[in-house]
Amino acid sequence: MIEKFSAGDKVYLIHLKETGVVTRLNGAEMVYVQLPDMEIPVYCTDITRTFPQQESVKKNATSGKPAGQATVVTNKEPVKKGSNEICLVFIPLKLSSGDIESFRVMLINDTAFSINFRYRFFLSGNINFKLDSVVLPEQYCLLHELLLDVLNEAPEFDLYIRDTKNEVLTGDLAQKVKPQNFFNKSGIVSLTGEEGYMYKVPVRAMKKIVPKEIVKPAAKIDVSMLKDMMMFSPPNKDHELGTASGEVDLHIEKVPGYVPGMSNAEMLHLQLEQFQQKLDRAIAGGLDRVYFIHGVGKGKLRMEIHRMLQHRKEVKSFNNNYHPKYSYGATEVILH
Repeated sequence: MIEKFSAGDKVYLIHLKETGVVTRLNGAEMVYVQLPDMEIPVYCTDITRTFPQQESVKKNATSGKPAGQATVVTNKEPVKKGSNEICLVFIPLKLSSGDIESFRVMLINDTAFSINFRYRFFLSGNINFKLDSVVLPEQYCLLHELLLDVLNEAPEFDLYIRDTKNEVLTGDLAQKVKPQNFFNKSGIVSLTGEEGYMYKVPVRAMKKIVPKEIVKPAAKIDVSMLKDMMMFSPPNKDHELGTASGEVDLHIEKVPGYVPGMSNAEMLHLQLEQFQQKLDRAIAGGLDRVYFIHGVGKGKLRMEIHRMLQHRKEVKSFNNNYHPKYSYGATEVILH
């Protein structure tokens, strides 16, 4: 049953994990919520009057801490940009009761370099998800989602990273996830300030070869290295992006790179990558507003877009108001 809200209600945003105040209603299913730095539209199913702290107190007073459940450490200051770390993080997604239902798996690049990465996630020894891509400096990349119960199956992940110029750094991390150790890795995620569980990628500085002689020997082609570089070289998407546009259709069949048979996580990643590229192009092109068409559906793409917009200083405001052309299936972004 959908909770009913009125202007002035203090609410908790389930997916964004923030508190706010309802400012006005938007039909029977949506309201506007004022956050510390902006007002955003949300569906009533995405907010609640029950706050995690209240739920935690209630559990401790009755049955104690749920068996097998962990509490994320909250007494740490958010890590600011400039930590110069690359981390694989698991952001918990909680039910209205405060219990963890699943995790959003992300790669955080808090360095000054663009990073090529190769990621593999294994279940029972088989690849369950894989992605080869690029994450820009001081940005993050959504990889996939993971149900809490899967942690009991001892999943494994393998991650290899290096800077796109292949000059500065490289690193790799292979890990079997064990629940008893996993929940000890809690902290505050850099860039986003969210609570999560983190695996820091050990990074090594690449050695530069200094020639000993003035006369350079004839260059030799290392075939294996050439293949490796070709695999990691990101495609030039300038021809796909075109000029800045005031309307961007993010329906998956309209997104370059879509191939039938992709998993939901792969499709969402592709859509969010297109969203970030088009938003950057709109900002660089000096547009004052742009509409991102995401459709109505279950709202997963819309929620991720709204969450990402909150962390962009170039965004003055955004809304999901009714539009005669898009109905409620597009977000209008107002740029500075």
